[in-house]
Amino acid sequence: MAKHKGTPRARVARPVFDGDSTQDRLLATALKLFAARGIKDVSLRAISAEAGSRNTRACQYHFKNKLGLMSNLLRHIHERIWQPSEKRLQEAISTEATLREILVRGVWPIKMSPYEFDAGAEATILLLYCAYDPDPAIRALGTKCTEPHLTTFFAATRSRLTDLPDHVFNARWAIFLTEALAGQAARIQQFQISNKLSELPSWTEHAEYVSTLLDFAEGGLRAEVSPIDQSLFPVV
Repeated sequence: MAKHKGTPRARVARPVFDGDSTQDRLLATALKLFAARGIKDVSLRAISAEAGSRNTRACQYHFKNKLGLMSNLLRHIHERIWQPSEKRLQEAISTEATLREILVRGVWPIKMSPYEFDAGAEATILLLYCAYDPDPAIRALGTKCTEPHLTTFFAATRSRLTDLPDHVFNARWAIFLTEALAGQAARIQQFQISNKLSELPSWTEHAEYVSTLLDFAEGGLRAEVSPIDQSLFPVV
C-alpha cells in the first residue's frame, strides 16, 4: 500500500487542563474517574476526595451538582480539543482542500486527541458515555461539545461527493462515523480494561492505522453505487 506524505511524528502530549486552580484539579479528577468507572458510578464526594480536597463538598461548592460539573467539563473539552479542530477544518474548506485532507482534519479530534493531549483518551471515552447516558441532559451536553465540528465535517465531505444520491451518502457516512467514534472509544477501552491506557500504540503506529482507515473510508465514499444482487441476499 502506498504511504501518504505527511505522517505525523511523535510529539509531547499537551495538557487538557493547564491550570492549578481547585476547579481545574476537580475537573481533571472527574474526567479520569468518569472515564474509568462511568458517569453514574462516580460521586461528587469521591471526586473531591480523589482531587485531594479537604472539603468533601468542594464539587458542590464549585459546580452545584453533577450536571453543573459535566457542563463545565465538556465545555472545557470542547474549547480545548473540538473547537480548534473545527477551526482547522474550516481553514481546509476555505483553501479548497481535497477529500483526503478533509477526512484527516475531520477525524482529528476523534482519532488523534488521545495522542495530542494527556487526557485525550479519557475525553474520548467520556463522550461515548455521554452518547448513551440515560439522562437526556447529559446526552445533550455531549452533543453540544462535538456537534459543531461534526456538522462542519459532514457538510465539507458532502461537498466533495456531490454525485452521490443523498440516501447513499448518508448511509456511507453513518458507517464511517460509527467506526470513527465508537471504534476509537472501544479500542481505548480495551487498553483501559487491561490497565495499559498509558501503553497505547506509538504516534507513528497510530498514524499509520488512521491512514489505512482513511484509505478504506475514501474508497468506500467514492465507490460507484451498485444495485443490490438479490442472489446474495436470499429471503429467509
